[in-house]
This record gives sequence, structure tokens and C-alpha cells, in this order.
Amino acid sequence: MTRTAWITGGATGIGAGVAHALAADGWRVWLTSRSAEACAATASAIGPLATAAAGDVTDPAAMTAIVQRIQVEAGGLDCLVCSAGLGVYGALDGFAPAVLERMLRVNVGGTLNAAQAALSLMKPARAGTIIGIASVMAVTGYRNQGGYAASKHAMLGLLKVLAKEVQPDGLRVSCLCPGGVDTAMVRASRPDLKPGEVMAVEDVADAVRFLLSLSPRCAVDVLHLRRRGAEPFAV
Repeated sequence: MTRTAWITGGATGIGAGVAHALAADGWRVWLTSRSAEACAATASAIGPLATAAAGDVTDPAAMTAIVQRIQVEAGGLDCLVCSAGLGVYGALDGFAPAVLERMLRVNVGGTLNAAQAALSLMKPARAGTIIGIASVMAVTGYRNQGGYAASKHAMLGLLKVLAKEVQPDGLRVSCLCPGGVDTAMVRASRPDLKPGEVMAVEDVADAVRFLLSLSPRCAVDVLHLRRRGAEPFAV
């Protein structure tokens, strides 16, 4: 039976990389982002196993509607990957509260909205995996990334509690915390990193594959990925 994954932020960056990887493994993948055009383009590039389902993760009704489509067309949901994210950078002295609130709505609220919608299918089936793509910034802090770090710390905290709450329902929740990955967001936040010094989106996708390959006897709470050139055990 074909397994089904729903990937928020699935049209670009890490989310698109995860979608390509899972489809290559035979998963049916549903891609969500705010841009219907970007979703359609990525789904077309992946092929018949991909479905575009545009929607804003900050809108709970939109997330519920997508899950209702998944239930009708796929019959269930095996995995949710929360990859939708927003990063805005700058020193905290003068950082606009409205910008922080926007990041919290996307990075934390969006994760909650997607997870709540997914649980409506996963809980009755007593099976499923939720994977949040956070960041090394969920466990540390860099200059000029205070607002982003706050949102990712909050995302990790949400996933920690969610894991405890849904464990009795037979569900697993993991958080991936990658360091520098070759995405537009990282290029904007770390212009000092050269292309050959950062991880590829495929590296993060392979970590998602690993989490989904675990036997029912095993679970991973937090998985840290770092650039090979970064300091070992720095967090």
C-alpha cells in the first residue's frame, strides 16, 4: 500500500527536497505552500505521486481543508513534515515586534495548525509520524538571529509537548535541527558561508528518510545535523 506524506513548505527549499526524496521511495506526497504556482511547478517536476495543495499554514481552516482532501483522495495520512518557515534577521536592538509576531505565526502557529489537522486522521488510525524541520537555532543563538531563534526555540518546545501528548495514541513526533543548508534562507542569514561549506537539502531529506525507516520499537526525539566543518558537539 502506498504511504502518504503531507509536506508544508513543500514547494521550495528543504520541503521540496523532502518531497522529491519520499516520492522516489514510492510515497505519495502532498505539497503545501502559499503559492499555488510554486506548488504546481514542484508537483509537476516530481511526477504523478505528487499533489499540489496550496494553502497558508497560518490559516487553520486551510489546513483542515487540505487534510479533508487527503482523506478523500488518499484514504489516510502516514506522515506530516512541517517545513514551512520564515526567517527575518537583524540585531534585537530595534527589531520590530510585528516581525517577530509574524515569524511566530508561521514557524510556531503554522506547525500547530498543520499538526492539529493531521491528527484528525492519525489519531483514529493510531499510526503516523510528525517531523518538524526546526533549525540549529532552536537550541542555540547567533548574533542578528534573535527573533528567528525565539521562533525556533518555541517550535521545538511545541513539538516536545506534542510528542508526549500523542505517544499514547501510537504516534511519533521528531524534530530535525539542521545547521547551514543550501537554501535561500541560509544564504540570506549567513552570507559568510560558501556554497561548498553548507549541507545540501538532500542531506536533510535523507535524515527524514532515516526517521521514517525506524522500526516501531524505536523513536528519535531530536536529530541534530551540522555542517561537517562546523564545531562538533557545539550544542
